[in-house]
Amino acid sequence: APLAALGLGLSPLESLRGMLLSAGGLALAGMLYWWVRRPSDKVEPDEEPSSGYVSVMGYGDVVLAGFLGVWLGFVNLLVALFLAVLAGALLGLMARRSGGSNQIPFGPYLAVGGLVAFFYGEALLRWYLAYLGVG
Repeated sequence: APLAALGLGLSPLESLRGMLLSAGGLALAGMLYWWVRRPSDKVEPDEEPSSGYVSVMGYGDVVLAGFLGVWLGFVNLLVALFLAVLAGALLGLMARRSGGSNQIPFGPYLAVGGLVAFFYGEALLRWYLAYLGVG
């Protein structure tokens, strides 16, 4: 990547900064998964969970979050995760009220959150910090 940065006319330090931010986003995605996951969460597809609770995130969601972390960087990954959780919770509650399933896939919400964060992440973050009176 540093050689590609030189070819594009970017400084090597700027390239290194971008790589470190991408690595931080990837590390954050992996850390969040292992922090949220419990070993007792794993349920095989054909067995019924005793408590009605099933795994919070599958490994495909972790891979998608990792790639989003590399693509978006650390800060925008947080925005994408916030948007994904918000959208998933709202639509999950609506599905639950209408008699739907307890389980909904998280990947589509994560992808939409990543797409919105890619285009509007910094603007949303500035608005939110201004709303809180911090920035």
